[in-house]
Amino acid sequence: GEFIDESFIARAVKSKNTLVLRTFSKAWGLAGLRIGAVIGPATLIEKLTQAQQPFPVPQIAIKLALAALSDQKFIDKTKLFVTRERKFLTSQLQLRGMSVSRSITNNLFIKVPNATNIVFELEKCGVSVINGTFFPDMPEEGFRISLKDRQTNRIFLKKLDEVLKLNHHHIRNAGG
Repeated sequence: GEFIDESFIARAVKSKNTLVLRTFSKAWGLAGLRIGAVIGPATLIEKLTQAQQPFPVPQIAIKLALAALSDQKFIDKTKLFVTRERKFLTSQLQLRGMSVSRSITNNLFIKVPNATNIVFELEKCGVSVINGTFFPDMPEEGFRISLKDRQTNRIFLKKLDEVLKLNHHHIRNAGG
């Protein structure tokens, strides 16, 4: 939602059977609060409310989420940061012969053969990525990374280079 310039929210609210789910973990960085939002027609929201646990979300989390929603300057800064780091990492990975998914978010999926071994070796180096096998019915072999600050992204690239060299893993033009 925050990384695109269009929204389905207005249409969902006017519909009879559509809900939009939003997270505060990505653009706002509030993952630790475990908070999200659901937007849609009042009749569906009422049905969800009837089925939820009492006090499902702490009041402090709700107040922080509402404050985050009103901070457009922060979102603009976050979008600029994510765009800049996504372009940087994408170009660096492509220079290494890797195929990188098109993304508008703060994650990239890197298509690479022998991804399970690469993920294992990266984890041994202290780098956390998500193996593509985690995603059901994923047609390509690869792994997902989250964008970080430039210094951390450079460290990731250095460790990736070490893993690829260590394993004599030649991926040039293999990722398509």
